[in-house]
Amino acid sequence: IMKSEEAELFDLVFSKKKADARKEWLGNFIPGTFLDHSTKEITYTDFVSKELILFSMADNLRSIPSVIDGLKPGQRKVLYACFKRNLTKDKKVVELAGYVSEHTA
Repeated sequence: IMKSEEAELFDLVFSKKKADARKEWLGNFIPGTFLDHSTKEITYTDFVSKELILFSMADNLRSIPSVIDGLKPGQRKVLYACFKRNLTKDKKVVELAGYVSEHTA
């Protein structure tokens, strides 16, 4: 059964109205904090504070463009693969996807 403070934590993570509080939550992340997978049960607080925050941090790295070149990591991989393949004409995504994943993993 979820406690009220645990429900508030989920609200913090998923509510569009709490973006500033979520930024603060992400800013307080301490690298090296992991969930103890040897226990059979975990609390909602532990899940959100130790596991979901890792997803949120990784999602930000994938979703926010770099200040240097304005590209996200996925876009940079596609561009690299296109240059490596010396593409000068349009290609369908299906034709390029395998090459990108094979050469930029």
